Amino acid sequence: MSQLFDPLGLVGPVVASAKMFVQQLWQENLNWDDKLPNKLQSWWLSFRASIGVIKNLRVPRWVLGSPSDCYDLHCFTDASEKGYGCCIYVVSTAGSTKASHLLIAKSRVAPAGGLSIPRLELCAAVLGSQLADSVLNSTKFTGKVTFWTDSTIVLHWITSPPSTWKVFVSNRIAEIQRLTKNFQWRHIPTTDNPADRISRGAEPQQLLQDILWWSGPPCLLLSAEDWPDSIFALSPSMIEQQVTERKSTVALHVHSPDDSLIHAYSELAPLLRITAYCKRFASNCRAAKQDRNSGKITLHEYDNALKSLISLSQQTAFNVELQYLRCQDGGKRSLRDAQFKSPIKNLDLMFDSIGLLRIHGRLSELPGSYDSRFPMVLPADHHLSKLIARSIHHQTLHAGPTQLLATIRQRFWPVRGRDLARRTVHHCVTCFRCRPKLSEQYMAPLPATRITPAKVFEHTGLDYCGPFPVRQLAGRGASVKVWVAVYVCFAVKAVVLDIVAGLSAAACVNSLRRFVSRIGRVRVIHCDNSTSFVGAFREVKEMRQQFIEQLKSSHWANECLEKGIEFQFIPPRAPYFGGLWEAAVKAFKHHLYRIFTGSSPYHLDDHAFV
Repeated sequence: MSQLFDPLGLVGPVVASAKMFVQQLWQENLNWDDKLPNKLQSWWLSFRASIGVIKNLRVPRWVLGSPSDCYDLHCFTDASEKGYGCCIYVVSTAGSTKASHLLIAKSRVAPAGGLSIPRLELCAAVLGSQLADSVLNSTKFTGKVTFWTDSTIVLHWITSPPSTWKVFVSNRIAEIQRLTKNFQWRHIPTTDNPADRISRGAEPQQLLQDILWWSGPPCLLLSAEDWPDSIFALSPSMIEQQVTERKSTVALHVHSPDDSLIHAYSELAPLLRITAYCKRFASNCRAAKQDRNSGKITLHEYDNALKSLISLSQQTAFNVELQYLRCQDGGKRSLRDAQFKSPIKNLDLMFDSIGLLRIHGRLSELPGSYDSRFPMVLPADHHLSKLIARSIHHQTLHAGPTQLLATIRQRFWPVRGRDLARRTVHHCVTCFRCRPKLSEQYMAPLPATRITPAKVFEHTGLDYCGPFPVRQLAGRGASVKVWVAVYVCFAVKAVVLDIVAGLSAAACVNSLRRFVSRIGRVRVIHCDNSTSFVGAFREVKEMRQQFIEQLKSSHWANECLEKGIEFQFIPPRAPYFGGLWEAAVKAFKHHLYRIFTGSSPYHLDDHAFV
């Protein structure tokens, strides 16, 4: 295609067939190095073998006769599913002799998306009108110009007002009428239309011998009376009449408040600032030059902007309610007798001086601002209500839903305020980050010693808590540190507390002796890996072995003493294994801190551990 230099489109049917072939390659999603399918491969080989015939083509450069001859232009247009095009012929008349020659042609490939045949015919008519206008502007031709097409639909489109059709057809009809307003459009059968060749494509060998393409239809050599019928002439008066005869559309304009400005912002502060500047601009346009405001926005202007936005939101959400309330007489307004549902039906409503809807409650005699006595009504689920709640939530340092609602109601009365407050706190990113969801540990089954009935303190848990500063029982001096040993029964969760003087193994053994002497024999003690407990276990074990060696000759002593106290230690660095005694420690501290409030250090004479 790129090697064929044909600016006049004389071999347009051959070039058009090549264009259609390339478009088909793109539709097949083929790359440059892909092998062609058999059907496309055979067409390409045939086309490449026959394209050399174009070298034998001879076209006369001079298509006109003598200067005294008369000349007419005839433009033919046609379209098919593959493409559309047009061609222009020059018909010279010298006495009774007429000659017709091809002057210029142009082709286009049909859009890949697909258009209907009438629309493609209309595109061909537009292309022919533009090509004829280009020829007339580049030459001194003054003869008659006639346009031909085989589409009756296009002919009726051209003679109708553009406004009666949709945008696609309307724009092209207007273009055709503008370019061909002084010329005729006629109908020609498809068999006599030479533009059919360029719309469908042709092989090079067929084009060389095609008389219809090179000379046009035979009717061009006849007189105008012998041409085919169906004349469609476009006169300037007809075009003006069609332009003025347009459809008149009657539109009923109903005023509805536009709150799109509110939805354009995600924060209240910039919304108020923009609204305040807009109201200042409107006020300055109506005021005299010396009375115009300038400089920074004042607090009064911010307040007026907020009230204007609330009024707009009320008109949007409560339009029916506002119309009903304005029809009532009296200062106070009520919706209780209305025959429609409303979220503010049970409220005692009133209008202020600027027409803002407010709540008339029981705090009307409260000394304070007018807004606190008569709060402004905020619609539920409105974007402005969300912005106000979010702004107050930030001003109150991310308060909770209850405090947020109480703060909002100091000036506003939001409908379904609790939902608004909860939703505001729930959607706050800062609050969400400050209350992360804790991961829940899967709880293992309880050990058998926790659920099996047994003697009290047969299985015991042991832990220390402290230190606690206490005063000495006698004398004066600095306080000393003591610890509290917490013994927990696995069966009934009974707790025994014992004071330990230190963290040594000897102190732990002494505490264990006191515990056993009070409670009785203990079989198993569960504890953590504290050095005090490990040392005590070693000492008890050594003492037991020594005692057994001394009494091993006695049969009853062997039976009793071999079954001593067994220590079971939880895994190192795993305090969650000792949840039972850790809970007892927590309960002990809960009561201890309340008993010894204001006592530092603790005095054991006043409070004794039981």
